Amino acid sequence: MSITSSPGFDQHESLAFHHDPETGLRAFVAIHRKRDGRGCGGIRYRPYSSEQAAIDDVLRLSAAMTRKAVLAGVAAGGAKSCVLADPSRPKTPALLQAMGQVVHSYGGAYVCAPDVGIGTEDLAVIRSVTPHVVAVDHPAAPYTARGTFRGIEAVAEWKLGRDRLEGVRVAIQGAGNVGAQLARLLVAAGAIVTIADTDTAKADALASELGARSIDPTALLDAEADILAPCALGGVLTRASVERLRVRAVAGAANNQLADPDAGRALASRGIAFAPDFVISAGGLIAGEHELDGFDESAVHEHIDRIRTTVLHVLERAATQSITETEAAERMVAERMGTR
Repeated sequence: MSITSSPGFDQHESLAFHHDPETGLRAFVAIHRKRDGRGCGGIRYRPYSSEQAAIDDVLRLSAAMTRKAVLAGVAAGGAKSCVLADPSRPKTPALLQAMGQVVHSYGGAYVCAPDVGIGTEDLAVIRSVTPHVVAVDHPAAPYTARGTFRGIEAVAEWKLGRDRLEGVRVAIQGAGNVGAQLARLLVAAGAIVTIADTDTAKADALASELGARSIDPTALLDAEADILAPCALGGVLTRASVERLRVRAVAGAANNQLADPDAGRALASRGIAFAPDFVISAGGLIAGEHELDGFDESAVHEHIDRIRTTVLHVLERAATQSITETEAAERMVAERMGTR
């Protein structure tokens, strides 16, 4: 098992393994940076092929949360937890309460939120044990979708020369909470939407609801569209998969869409614009931070809508400096944190 040699390691403040034999809880919690005394990030619950795979994931995700918070203007650093789901054992209230005890043991230095495999009902159980939880009363998905929608508007303006989304073709990967909310916003704006999900019945139902089109998930990366919006698990963009794309831009809410930096360079070499996920998917984090300080819906929306401007700044900087969009965004993070 390796930590410092993991591709996700970025001078993290801490990484801890928590085990509760009685409930079967096995979880890694990573704090990348604390800002204003805390790091924020979701609890991911999924099967992992190994503990090393979970370590790699939690390190990457927590570092991305710091970048997301800095560029979103949120007074927090990044953290994350990954629970190793056991397919032979159900996700029980007792296990969730045990995870709540883990969160509580950080004394507010780790504030948790939803992620893959952990929804609002799960968080409500966790909140029965610790107050260091957000997105129970204000679920994150609509806010994440709103920020992603604003980012897509920016990409359409920059890459397509479009000041409206009417007629813009968007292929969405993932029909879960965020993907579905994003699809609704896009259709309402007049975009032409294609949806794919490994749960084909879910994709078909959403497409039927919206008058959109659903396709086989294995065909989505080959679909002709203006914008690809990955809204499922990360790592979808590799050098090989980028070569298959028939789009002019990628802008979606999934975390860690680039499998490695080479994928970002492949996008740039093909002239495909990319909205870094840690910029465009910050809506849920923004809403969660507003919960900690007193929630006002209009203020939250105003804050989230600034994502459009940030995405434009990233695209402009990448073009001006002849670097990838991820490199441009990371330089902005370093400047704002005073590390360069």
